[in-house]
Amino acid sequence: MKRALRVVGMIWIGFWLLGTIVMISTNEVTIAITFLILSLLGLIPILKIKKEKRERARKVKEPKVKELRPEEQLEQQDFNISKHLKLGVHNHFYVDDVNKKFAVKVGRKGQPKIYNYTDLGAFELNEDGNSIVNGKGLATAVGGLTFGLLGALVGSSGKRKNQNTCTSLLVRMMVNNLDNPEVVIPFIVTETKKSSYIYTNAISESKNLIATLNYIEKQEQSR
Repeated sequence: MKRALRVVGMIWIGFWLLGTIVMISTNEVTIAITFLILSLLGLIPILKIKKEKRERARKVKEPKVKELRPEEQLEQQDFNISKHLKLGVHNHFYVDDVNKKFAVKVGRKGQPKIYNYTDLGAFELNEDGNSIVNGKGLATAVGGLTFGLLGALVGSSGKRKNQNTCTSLLVRMMVNNLDNPEVVIPFIVTETKKSSYIYTNAISESKNLIATLNYIEKQEQSR
């Protein structure tokens, strides 16, 4: 298509330039100038094609901006990583025990968010609507954990019929942030056999996170 436009442009220019020469030879200066202007219109598609070609060449030469890893982003904010928990494929939890901060990254496109130890509120490890472990004074009720309005709804779901599988395993944290007061880190979101490696690994990672949250809680209590 671009080649055809270039050819048409060249033909257009040649036609009107020839007319310009003829008009000049017959002393029709006004018409010659008009023909000359018309011939220049043929340059428009040619120049446009050349501009697009230069743009493509420039983009190829330009080095791609390297996206910073979450760890590098945290380091730029003076966050010293004392501990890093990789939770599943895309979730991460970081601890800065020097500055008494922690950071959470949830999801592949999520950005790490930094909190102070003092920002940590209630937290729990929840499996299929039932609390396994909790912290910060949360009370376990029959059928589940009373965890605010959302927790009450989850807790009321009762026991599942199939005790050999798990459909939901997550850690929930309340944080001192008005815009996003709850952080949810999912470990299992589809039905998974409890005998599988996926479940065993998810339980291990989630309990490790809970242990770390307990550590943060104790650090604040001792201050």
